[in-house]
Formats: sequence, C-alpha cells, structure tokens
Amino acid sequence: MDNHNFEAHLGACKTVEEKTSGLEIFNYSEPSHGTVKETRLETYTFQDFLQQRSEFSPPLRPYSLDLLSSLRLVVQKDATHADTFNPEVVSLEIEHYESMIRTLRLPARAIEARSVVGPFFWSAFEPDKEDPRLSIIFRKSDTRRLEKTEGWEIVLSHAFNTGVTTGFVKGTSTSRVPEAIEQLKKCAPQVHHPMLLPLLLLSEHVGPERDHQLRDTRDWVRRLEQSISRRMEVEGEDVQESMADVEEMNRALAECHAQVLRKRPQDWIDLIEAMKGAMDLFREHSREELSGELEKTHNSICGRLGFYKSRLRGTEGYAKTTLERLRIQRDALTSVMSHRESIINLQMVAMITDQRRIAQASKKDGNALKRLSMLGAIFIPGTFIASLFSMEFFIIHDSGGDTSLYIAPQLWIYFAIAAPLTLVVVSVMWLWGRNKKRKADVERLEGIERDIATQLQRHNGHAKIA
Repeated sequence: MDNHNFEAHLGACKTVEEKTSGLEIFNYSEPSHGTVKETRLETYTFQDFLQQRSEFSPPLRPYSLDLLSSLRLVVQKDATHADTFNPEVVSLEIEHYESMIRTLRLPARAIEARSVVGPFFWSAFEPDKEDPRLSIIFRKSDTRRLEKTEGWEIVLSHAFNTGVTTGFVKGTSTSRVPEAIEQLKKCAPQVHHPMLLPLLLLSEHVGPERDHQLRDTRDWVRRLEQSISRRMEVEGEDVQESMADVEEMNRALAECHAQVLRKRPQDWIDLIEAMKGAMDLFREHSREELSGELEKTHNSICGRLGFYKSRLRGTEGYAKTTLERLRIQRDALTSVMSHRESIINLQMVAMITDQRRIAQASKKDGNALKRLSMLGAIFIPGTFIASLFSMEFFIIHDSGGDTSLYIAPQLWIYFAIAAPLTLVVVSVMWLWGRNKKRKADVERLEGIERDIATQLQRHNGHAKIA
C-alpha cells in the first residue's frame, strides 16, 4: 500500500531545479580519524553518492578502527524556487528522487506530507527483522513572504543495527537550515543520535530571536495604547484628520496582532511532544541499553526539549497577555471610530439641512427670475417695435385722410451700428466667463494638490511614530 501511494503521488509531481550537495560524517573508535565532508552533487554524480561509489566510496581505515556511527544526507540548503515546497513539486529529477527514497531507505510517506501546513513532526518504527529503522519527517512549508517560502523539510532514516542515519534535507536561506547544517558539522561526534539535526533546527526557530520579537511587539502595543488614549482625550479637532489617524492605528493593530500570532507557541509545544515520542521510540528499539556518549547525547536532547517546552509555555502566556491588550485597544479604537462617525453624521445632517435651505432659497429666486422673464417676453417685443418706429427713419404722412409711411434710405446705419455692437458685447461676456472658469479650475487643482501633500505628510508622520 505504501509503495502504491508513493508511486501515485510521485507520478503527479513536477520537478524544479535546486542546488544539491552531499554531506557525509563518519565517526570511528579513534576520534581523530573522523571525517566531515560536503560535496556538490551534479546529475551525473548523484547515483554515485547514493551507492557510495567512485569518489564517494567510504574512506579507508585501519582494521583496528570500528565505524561507530555515520550520517549521509542529500542537502538542498539554499532552495530558491518559489514553488519548491508546493505539494505536487519535487526538487530532484523524478528518477533521482525515487532512487534516493529507495536506496537510503527513507520513509516513502514523506511525499504525502508535502501538503501539510504549519510545523509538522512524525516518527515511526519500521519493524524489519534484518534492518529495523526509525523514520522521521520534520517539515514546515506554509509561510510565504515577498513571494518566497520560509519552509524546510527533513526526512531521516536511522538503522539501529549499524548506527547509520541517512536522509534528505531542504530549506531556504531564511529557514535556518544552513545554520542548522553548520551546527551539525560542529557536533559531528554526536550524529549517532538521529534526533540531533531536528533538535538543532528546532533550536534555531525557538531561540532568543522569537523572544526579542515578542518584546518588540509588546513595546509596539504600549505605543499604540498611548496613542489611542491621547486620541480619546482630544476634543475639538478636525474630524477628517482624526479619522485618518484612527485608520492608521487600526492598520497598526492588525499588523501587531499578526506578529503575535506568527509562530504560535502552542504549535511548537505540540511539536516538541511529538519529538519526545520519537526519543522514546529510539530508546525502546535500540539494540542495547544506551550507554556512554549515546546515553549522554540522548539525555542532553531530552533535557533541551524539556527546556524549550517550559520556555514556550512562558512565551505562550506572554503572547496571550499581549493579545488581550490588543483586544482591549481594538475595542477602545472601535469606540473612538464610532464617536467620530457620529460627529460626521451630525455634520452631514447639518449640511443637508443647509443645502435644503439653500435649495429653497434658490427655488424662490428662480421663480422670481421666471416671472421677470415672462414680463420681459411680454413687453420687450412691443418696446422694441415702439422704439424702432419712433426713430426719424420712419415718417408717417397724413394728407387728407390718406396715410403713407416713408422709410428713410439711411435705415441701414442703425443695423450697421447695432449688429457689431451686439456682437462685441456678447464676445466680451463670453471671454469673461471663460476666464473666470479657468481660474476656478486652477484653484480647484491647487486645492487637490495641497490635500495630497497634507495626507502624505500625515502618513509619513505616522510611519515614523510606528
């Protein structure tokens, strides 16, 4: 069943290319003969590394020396492809990935765990009469920042009969895998314990840096509390400016809340419990009772796991207190926003009332102008005719009851003067109106630019405060 699921999942995967190296650590009964070697692997040398052929053959040693333990890892410690931790992606050629799993006896279920989000740890004892093994999967692949993942993957298989640990390790430059590999090289004599590498990577992620982040977040919360308290006490300020400040504080609260929830302590506490289960499996199925350096290493790892669990308990309480303070400040900020919105609503009601009053006054003025226009339409035609015929260009003769109208030939003078004068007056009025409209547009654009500059200054000021 496991083999069928492995082949089905592997067949649905595509490949991406990552830089690959091979890490080999050998420990002998004489410590001075121990070796630590990391070599870049190419496509044509990958199978040689798996099969320990050619340049990757085990180093020669005197017959008097015994091989106490060894560690052989396929390492991709600087993965850069954006899809490298996607569920249906492997970072080796399909045939190379399958050969690695089968040759190094790694757990085939690792490919099924690629869809798991959040920190994940799994271990199991593989009951093989000839070659019993402890299988370990430790991975995380859910975080993306700036289109890059901070994930890692550790797949290990420890042979109880020979003390040899084989595995596959992958991580990005921000996942702390490179730092864990360097620490592993320095702790080379202790690789007889398969939980050494998972512990080193756990140490990188739950170390003091997380405590510093929470302490910085607590300082951030304190500044937000002071800002919100001052905002609640301020009266008689510009409401629009106040609302802009409140929106900035709301965004800051959301970002602060996300920072506290990042790397939630409870998730890591559960992971430590799973790692303790792997420690119990290792002790239970070892060939003989642990003794000497192995017992010392085992107890050291157990003690460090207990220490990290206790520290995470304290961090969890610290985070809960911070989250409660954030909730209180969010409620206070909501009250401030509601108060400001009520003020704006009252101002809008007042503006609507004023607009209604202005509209009614405009309506009255419009009715008055309409009446004046009607009167003008009645009297202007008659006035124009009376004025025209009262000029000396029109002479009426009454001779013995016979009336005749005489029109002077100089009548054209009237139209020659009146028409251009009318055109000049209309043109002047049109040019004056257009100039006035242009000035109004310029003043409106200048006002918009001032508003934008004010908003930018306010945003920069809040950014400096945050």
